[in-house]
Amino acid sequence: IGIGGSICANSRAALRATSTNIVEPIYKWYADAQLVNLLHIGANYTTPALEFTTTYYLVVSGTNIPAPTPADAKQVTVSVLAVPTAPVATVAQPTCEIPTGTITVSSPMTPGNTYSLDGATYLNNTGVFTGIIPGTYAVSVKNVNGCISANTVVVVNPKPEGPAAPSLNIVHPTCDLGTGTITVSSPKNPGNTYSIDGVDYSNTTGVFTQVVAGTYNVTVKNTSGCISSATVAVVNPHPLTPQIPTVEVTNPLCPNKTGSIKITAPVGNGFTYSIDGSTYLNITGVFTSIAPGAYSVSVKNASGCVSPS
Repeated sequence: IGIGGSICANSRAALRATSTNIVEPIYKWYADAQLVNLLHIGANYTTPALEFTTTYYLVVSGTNIPAPTPADAKQVTVSVLAVPTAPVATVAQPTCEIPTGTITVSSPMTPGNTYSLDGATYLNNTGVFTGIIPGTYAVSVKNVNGCISANTVVVVNPKPEGPAAPSLNIVHPTCDLGTGTITVSSPKNPGNTYSIDGVDYSNTTGVFTQVVAGTYNVTVKNTSGCISSATVAVVNPHPLTPQIPTVEVTNPLCPNKTGSIKITAPVGNGFTYSIDGSTYLNITGVFTSIAPGAYSVSVKNASGCVSPS
């Protein structure tokens, strides 16, 4: 007798024949009922890859039986089962915050299908694979008959790298300029954008001007959308200008021909004084031996700010 069975499309069937009470049996496999197209001689026959259900015709001869005729042929039918189409799959790639990707099969989505990324494990019945580490995967589908599709290769990219924390140059407010400047010196890759508040990344130069006194967290965003760790920038307060000085003048008295100028306010550590608006070497605020004339008295503080005269 011949034993057939079922196979998945484009597979080869292994057929075998057995008999009883036949001496020195010889098995012949034919493609047609008329026994014209001989395919194979032998008990075991492996078919070519089959795309459609196919019937073979098997006869056996022996030394103790008459030669077989077409009427003696046994039909051996191989049922060919449909194979799923290669899957259509999309990949949600890793992001700056999430180091893994998601692979989603959108078709075929026939009930009973199971899905695999390695061609071995078919436990997934949704077609959605989450938490997938970077790598190359062969996505395939198995249907309820156990037939497996061709592979669709998908690639999960490595997690995008974030920029390094920025290096900064800070220009603090001066006596004449009430605001500072923060300049990012690195990284300066094309496409980078910069922020001093972690929200607004519209700055493309890395230079922030007219920055008021305060503490800022400076970060860099690259073209992948990844944001660096922050570098803290402190812009000092605007240095205060000393008040206009209060002076006491001692005019010349006979027989002296010179007078003196004494600053009574502001006084204290760090102040230097001038009566010509140029030389600020005096730290006492007392100028003696002053010839008669008009003098512009001014005060400079430790920040270098000069009072009105």
